Amino acid sequence: MLRRSHFTFSSLPEDVLLEISSFLEAEDVFALSKASKRLQTFATSRHLWHKLALKLSNRIPLAIPPLRARSSISTEEFQNYAQHALRLEDNWRSECPTPIKVPRYLSLASSKARGVMMLRLLPGGRIFLLITTDGQLTCRDLRDGRAIGEWKHGGSKVHSIDIDVVDDGKGMILTVSVDSEKILPSSSMITETHTVHVLRLNITENKGELAVDFVHIMASPWDNPWWIVSVEGDIVAAYSCDMDGRPLAQFVVWIANWRTITAAVVHLPDSVIHLETWPTLQVVGGQVIIHEERGCLPASIIFPVPDTLFSTESTDPLPHVKITPTLIMAGDHEDNAYQTRFSKLWRNACPRTAASRPISLFSISQSVDAARKRIITVQTFDPFPRPAEPPNPTKAVIHKSKVWKRSAFVPESQDGLRFTFCLGRYGSFPVWIEEEDHPAEIPDHPTYTPSLRLMGLFTDYKNGGVSEAKYMACPDGVPLKELQCMDFDDAEGILCGITELGVWIIEY
Repeated sequence: MLRRSHFTFSSLPEDVLLEISSFLEAEDVFALSKASKRLQTFATSRHLWHKLALKLSNRIPLAIPPLRARSSISTEEFQNYAQHALRLEDNWRSECPTPIKVPRYLSLASSKARGVMMLRLLPGGRIFLLITTDGQLTCRDLRDGRAIGEWKHGGSKVHSIDIDVVDDGKGMILTVSVDSEKILPSSSMITETHTVHVLRLNITENKGELAVDFVHIMASPWDNPWWIVSVEGDIVAAYSCDMDGRPLAQFVVWIANWRTITAAVVHLPDSVIHLETWPTLQVVGGQVIIHEERGCLPASIIFPVPDTLFSTESTDPLPHVKITPTLIMAGDHEDNAYQTRFSKLWRNACPRTAASRPISLFSISQSVDAARKRIITVQTFDPFPRPAEPPNPTKAVIHKSKVWKRSAFVPESQDGLRFTFCLGRYGSFPVWIEEEDHPAEIPDHPTYTPSLRLMGLFTDYKNGGVSEAKYMACPDGVPLKELQCMDFDDAEGILCGITELGVWIIEY
């Protein structure tokens, strides 16, 4: 019989220790490894850290690099990703999240004629896509802004882009909507349109030097101008519409599988979509989600990707496929979403199950209250509709919940609200710029401009999922007034804000 005095936790068999440790958090195992030499050795188990990393990723995204097979990640690397995530979580949980480095400014354009228009961080936090006002599309090294790849699309302007990691982290797919000119076969006339291109990004590294090759896969039909694009896995979607046509002439969605080079077109009648503002489109888990403002109510139209898609090699128009959309309308006058951002990457790897993380929708309302403040909201909903009893496509069958709401002054430009807010690549930490509260009496002077502040929303999933707005420390020298739009990798903790001629990089 084992004497009580000889029985210690570290003397337990390894399989028992592994079972107990599976109920602990990553930070607990880090502390446990310091208790004894045997526990320190045990805490280097790759199987253990694979499970701990997966568990930790349920509350905060991990900065696991894309294009890396998970089987090639070592125990030490899993531990480093966990430590990085825990450090970020502690920073977000603090009263005022603070950058860990001095911010950097990369000058990327010499004149406004070729100024910066759009920026998108690629997963991994090492490369960003840069789009200029004259339509140039390049990949840049985040360290110094150096161009490491360029795609010459032949158009004049880029309207929309989306990126996803595919093949279990082994590939990266880019979709781009580009202005282009086509010759009509019937009349030989030149017409302007917008074409969606699907490309694969091949990223290589040699002795620390990065390079990106753009490999073209397929393009959308030219007979419709395709505007907003989205990609998830093998599926690409884009919509075409006539915002000026009333009654609505058409709203069609092009859905393609880039791997099989097949596609189809779905038509949505005006009884389903109203087009009072430009809708947001997202492909998630085999569903196409379109979110729009309808009068004073937000509306989501959801339908599954068609089971049958057709070869795009034929010159004939693509067949239209019939679908039965589910229409969800929820909210009140304050919820009308003028601008929206979706999250899509930070979801568990088991869609259509109770363990799936709901998708997040971050929006700013079009309406203002008596103090001229707008409503900033974060909602979550399950993107996988469940059949109603009895089935009724006009009834809400998707669970929606409002996580957080705030009234604030939001900066505007001549074209409306500025795009200085983002949900974060993984949707775990929305970031936005708002105005400081106005004084009781605003000075009667044409040059009065309110001060701005950088804000973030932290949801503490470890402690019940409570959400709290944070005043984020913005270092001196970063001109919030000049930032035109932002992108944020909330797994890496890297925030990018573009000006007309360059980009600010702030690392938290």
